[in-house]
Amino acid sequence: MSANYTLPPEQLFTGTDPSSLPFKTTDELDSLQEIIGQQRAIAAIELGIEVNKSGFNLFALGPAGLGKQSAIVQYLTKRAESQPTPDDWCYVNNFLNRQKPHALRLPAGRGNELCQDMRKLVDDTKT
Repeated sequence: MSANYTLPPEQLFTGTDPSSLPFKTTDELDSLQEIIGQQRAIAAIELGIEVNKSGFNLFALGPAGLGKQSAIVQYLTKRAESQPTPDDWCYVNNFLNRQKPHALRLPAGRGNELCQDMRKLVDDTKT
């Protein structure tokens, strides 16, 4: 037989005096940068970004809305800041075999320049 315990509402709530807090509004607080309560997930992300091998991928599984993508982007952004900027890879048409485009490896940032130059070339040939 189980005992029936009754709690009055005042025992279910503990209030905090706002004047005891060291800030006036939450706008004054720094945004939270870490993921709370997900140590295994954090360790897996850190391990995943340390593996520098072709074909190794991270896969995040879990219910929607948990911040999986945000967490991974945060860690990858932090990691990218300490790494050299990778080269650009551009794929251009192969007129002999459209199923196999040519890959161009260009210094970082030059891929966008190539794209703009090609658009200008196409526009110039139309006039």
